[in-house]
Amino acid sequence: MVDGLEGSFEQQLNQMLPSIRRSAYLSIPLRSFHTVKPLLLRNRAEKKLASIDKKKQNLAFQSSRNAHQEKVDPVLGRPNNPFIHRIQMEIDEPSVLAKNFQYHEVEKLLYGAKEARLLKVDSSLGHDEEMIEKVKAEEAEKKEIVMRILSMRNAANEEKEKRSIALAVKEFERFEGDTGSSEVQAAVMTIEIYNFMRHIKQHPQDLIHIRRVRMLTQKRQKILRYLKRDDAKRYFWCIEKLGLTDENVHMEFNLDNKYADEFEVWPGRRMVKVTKQENEERRKQRRAAKVALRKAMTQEGLKAVKPKSAEPKELAEPKEPKEPKDSAKPEPLEP
Repeated sequence: MVDGLEGSFEQQLNQMLPSIRRSAYLSIPLRSFHTVKPLLLRNRAEKKLASIDKKKQNLAFQSSRNAHQEKVDPVLGRPNNPFIHRIQMEIDEPSVLAKNFQYHEVEKLLYGAKEARLLKVDSSLGHDEEMIEKVKAEEAEKKEIVMRILSMRNAANEEKEKRSIALAVKEFERFEGDTGSSEVQAAVMTIEIYNFMRHIKQHPQDLIHIRRVRMLTQKRQKILRYLKRDDAKRYFWCIEKLGLTDENVHMEFNLDNKYADEFEVWPGRRMVKVTKQENEERRKQRRAAKVALRKAMTQEGLKAVKPKSAEPKELAEPKEPKEPKDSAKPEPLEP
């Protein structure tokens, strides 16, 4: 009896299973799927050609962008910078004296010494014109010597740098006595960089000064980036006056051989070795130039040669013999 009930239960379960499976399948949400695009199933050669074309497009875009951009030295800035030129002219001015001496004050002092000596000569020797002229000549020579000694042209480099920094601070300060604002610090660093670069160009092996220039340039970049976040208007005014660009401030800079070759720090010296690829490109350019020159020469030669007449020699008109110019015609005989 029990075996009969189990058999009937199994039969009913087997009959119900297809309907259960169908309902479970319908209850599961169907997800749509996409087949792989045919373009993605390209072979390796097509992929290689596509990557080459993409690289060419990127290189063309970079070259066009670089052609429109202004190439500015990230260390020295634009050439003939008015700010640097003005400070240099101030240092080279003959009336500018070292040690904070004022020209008119020194001139007054020398004039007083001359008048005192003339008065002494006049009181001791009387009014002697020859002696007075001699004293005047000596005092003029003394004045020239003193002015030459005190001139900023003959001062030490440290004295010149101090004077240049004082002029830069005076030009960039926000208020009187300002020595800590970002633009003042950037201007002072620019003066120091110019002085160091002048020394480096004369002494290429001085690695200590090269390292100092690298550190000062990177520090100036950091200060100018802070100034841009703090006051953008003041930042653009400052970099324009220093002869820099926004790219110079935000670029990754390193005073390496590539920079020395690009901006000709030491003219006539090649710091970076030429690669095989660059050599091959140069050879191709030279070959193309030679081929173009040969084609141009052959075309000019063909133009210079005139085309011959196509008529046959038999049909060509005979040329009349020309009479000699020097031969005189015989006179007719009288009857």
